[in-house]
Amino acid sequence: MRTKLHSKNFKQKNTYLAFALCLVSLFTFAQDPVDTSNTEITGVSVNFYFDQQVDIPAGKENYAANAVDNDPDTDWAAESSDPRGEALILDLGGGYDLAEIQYLTVTKSPSYQFQLWVSTTGVEEADFTNIYPSAGNLLTNQDNTYLQFKDFTPIAGAKYVKVKCYGRSDSPWNTLSEIKFYSTATASVKDNELSGFTLSPNPANSFFTLSNLNNKVNNVQILSLEGKLISSQSFDGFSKKLTIDTANLANGVYVVKLSDAAKSLNASKLMVIQH
Repeated sequence: MRTKLHSKNFKQKNTYLAFALCLVSLFTFAQDPVDTSNTEITGVSVNFYFDQQVDIPAGKENYAANAVDNDPDTDWAAESSDPRGEALILDLGGGYDLAEIQYLTVTKSPSYQFQLWVSTTGVEEADFTNIYPSAGNLLTNQDNTYLQFKDFTPIAGAKYVKVKCYGRSDSPWNTLSEIKFYSTATASVKDNELSGFTLSPNPANSFFTLSNLNNKVNNVQILSLEGKLISSQSFDGFSKKLTIDTANLANGVYVVKLSDAAKSLNASKLMVIQH
């Protein structure tokens, strides 16, 4: 009798475990991007953010860089103070034929409201055009999956995308877990060949490492978000990996910019210093 009861309990536990694993599998699958024939644009970085939620427990900070870190478990969260919408600006790292945008956010009801704008030149207000001029605010999904936008004519030479954030109808807070951009073709070699580098750790403490560097990289600069030059390091010999000391930098958000010797090519990523 004891053996039968043990066997029954074992089967029940296995059934519960299988069900739990199935739920985990479904949840994980739900956070995968939507299948598409377009090409994902890699090396996207944050050019500007109006706010980021960092006054919370260490390790839980909702940095703007989290929106493009390819990790659906990290978020960017910010509180908008302007009901007309405030902007998060993403740098695509080159000129692309932008054909599709996908974004993922946390499930809330009412849902978050966003507008999508694109620029082929710079990041001034007049440089951007609303991708959906007649649609008003775009509502996110309620089911924790990627929302796909591709029902627009591909935009040739797109360089920046602005996400205008309107919070929810009951809250000024905005959240993005991930946003991805897709092109109909790869960018020109000139625009894109420096942008495939990686930066880690991020947030950094006393140092960070640049990996997967293109052989044309000649200079590494650290700038403030306002564009003030903090440090600059040039080198002649090619190396696929560089370690940069940050022990003397104050806590905050910085731009790490790479360029070639002629300063005709460049790429950048956002970096957080947290001692």
